[in-house]
Amino acid sequence: AAMFVPGTRTLDRKGRDAIRNYLARGGQVLLTMGPDVDPGTLTDVLGTRLSFDETPVQTPGATLIASDSRHPIFRPFLSPSGPLGDVQVEQHRRLKEQDDQAVLARFSGGDAALTEQSVGRGRLLVFTSDLDNEWSRFPLNPAFVPLAGETARYLTRSHRPQQAVATVDI
Repeated sequence: AAMFVPGTRTLDRKGRDAIRNYLARGGQVLLTMGPDVDPGTLTDVLGTRLSFDETPVQTPGATLIASDSRHPIFRPFLSPSGPLGDVQVEQHRRLKEQDDQAVLARFSGGDAALTEQSVGRGRLLVFTSDLDNEWSRFPLNPAFVPLAGETARYLTRSHRPQQAVATVDI
């Protein structure tokens, strides 16, 4: 019910078409903008244009800050002792904010870290760094599993099977 796309460099035409059609028809996608993203084919993959700097920004020690702490994916981090502020990122791609995007999290320098937008009938979340331990150590951080779990839950929430409820008259 959801797709996580950590890179686009190895996608052939069929793969790019599949992701674009999935998103346009109501699919839910998380895209990470790390070194495995091919900027030249990204519009073709998504069916929408993201405006960003192709050259990564060096941000040694930048931390992640929730812009909308009420968003469902940040539920595990509501307490002041939540580990989200311990997430450090060394590089990211600077995404130019667009009117149709909601910024869910920023890096401590102010750049968008996680955005959300509609694409066709689908929803696209964009994390502007990577999740492969090249530009950050986020996957090794205690915040990674809760954030990944809540993101998956959020993206699949409308696709969960309905439970049948039986009623008995007494």
